Amino acid sequence: MEDPATVANDISGYDYGSSKVVKSPITVKELEQLKESAGFTTEDEHWLQVAGEVLKDQDLINSDVKSDHQDQQSPDDRRSSHPSLFPRNESDDLRLRWHNIQGRFVDEPRHAVEEADQLVGFVIGRLAEIFADERYGLEQQWSKAKAASTEDLRKSLRQYRSFFDRLLSL
Repeated sequence: MEDPATVANDISGYDYGSSKVVKSPITVKELEQLKESAGFTTEDEHWLQVAGEVLKDQDLINSDVKSDHQDQQSPDDRRSSHPSLFPRNESDDLRLRWHNIQGRFVDEPRHAVEEADQLVGFVIGRLAEIFADERYGLEQQWSKAKAASTEDLRKSLRQYRSFFDRLLSL
C-alpha cells in the first residue's frame, strides 16, 4: 500500500497531516466496526483495490471530448463516468418501448420476445451509427491538418483513448 503522504502530494490542494485537514467524524475503530456490521469483507477490500488500479490511469472526465448528445443530457447524466450513448429524448423513447414490451409479455410472451429482439437489433444498429459518426469526427480533426502540431496530435490521441475506453466499457 502506498504511503498516504506520497499519494496526498499528487492531490492538488490537499495537505496531508496538516491542521488544515478536517478530522474524520469517526475513528479507525469505528470504521472497522461499521465495515463489520455492513458485512464488508477482505474480499470486498481486495476488489475495491483492484477497481482503483483499473481506474487510476483512466481519464474519467476528459474536457477535450464533448459529443453533441451531452448538451441534451440532464446534469445527473453528465455526472456519470460514461455519458449516455443516446440523446436523452431517444433514450427515453427506447426505454418507453422496452417498458411496453415488458407489459405485453403476460398476454403475448412470444410476441413480446420477438419485439424485444427487434428493439435490441435496432439499438445495436443505432450504436454502430453513433460510434461510426464519432470515429469519423475524430478522424476529421487530425487528418485535415497535415501540419498538425504535436500538441494537436496529443489531444487527438487522448480523444481516441477516451473513445476506445468507452467502446470497451460497453
